[in-house]
Amino acid sequence: MAKTTTTKKTTTKKTTATKKTTTAKKTAKEIMAMLKSKYDEVYDDGGVYSIKLNGKWGFADASGTVKIKPCYTGIETDWTEDIMTTWGAGGVGFINKKLEEIAKPQFGSSYPFQNGKTAVQQKSSGKWGFIDNKGKTIVPFVFDSIERLHSGKYEVKIGPFVFISK
Repeated sequence: MAKTTTTKKTTTKKTTATKKTTTAKKTAKEIMAMLKSKYDEVYDDGGVYSIKLNGKWGFADASGTVKIKPCYTGIETDWTEDIMTTWGAGGVGFINKKLEEIAKPQFGSSYPFQNGKTAVQQKSSGKWGFIDNKGKTIVPFVFDSIERLHSGKYEVKIGPFVFISK
């Protein structure tokens, strides 16, 4: 007959006191003051802060945390469809209001976003195409020129041919 042994496990609970700290949410005025103490220029763009240091622009979020370090030589002063145009050594680029770079500064020229897309000129070829608000090419760079019309449509030119497109 086999002998059965029962082992009783005892556990001790260790309790440690944790100090609970609460931090008050900073006001926009306090965040502006904090950023102005560190940067040459600061602008509140509706909860996103444009910051400038030594001639370069970057961005901080609503809490004042720098999300894009100053690296752009220029920025657009307005958001269009929650997208801002940026300029850098490589050309024209774009960021969104989540402070994500959707297209690095790489284009020769561009139009403001409209209906989730914009016309951009490829620097290397000089040809025009379209990108969406995620930075993805949606119409290849084949056009010699593009003009945006008041109706929101585009006049595009390929060689001697001109087309009106939406």
